[in-house]
Amino acid sequence: MVGLYQGKISDQYHPYIVPQENGNKEDVRFVKLVDERGEGIQVIGRSIFKMTVSPFTPEELSRESRGSLHPYDLPNNAYISLCLDHLQMGVGGIDSWMSHPLEKYQIKTEEMKFGFTWL
Repeated sequence: MVGLYQGKISDQYHPYIVPQENGNKEDVRFVKLVDERGEGIQVIGRSIFKMTVSPFTPEELSRESRGSLHPYDLPNNAYISLCLDHLQMGVGGIDSWMSHPLEKYQIKTEEMKFGFTWL
């Protein structure tokens, strides 16, 4: 369904027992992030895109790079992280979290273009 959605950045993150990226939004046409004064940034895609906004960077949520095992291991940041993606692949198949996504859901290695305008 096409719609206009809004919410707080803090509500976009779920504190899983083991920190990980989450809160991805699909088929986004634009995103606007503003503070209580209405100041911020707007991103308009040249085509639909995926986006995640979080109080943590992907690196901070990565166990490999930070060693975080629990949400309380994460930093108390004074900034937000906005990730814009052309494509995003799932993490597992039908039989286990350890398997690859089904072939039809895998992203193939090929040249792609992704564009956006920010205001």
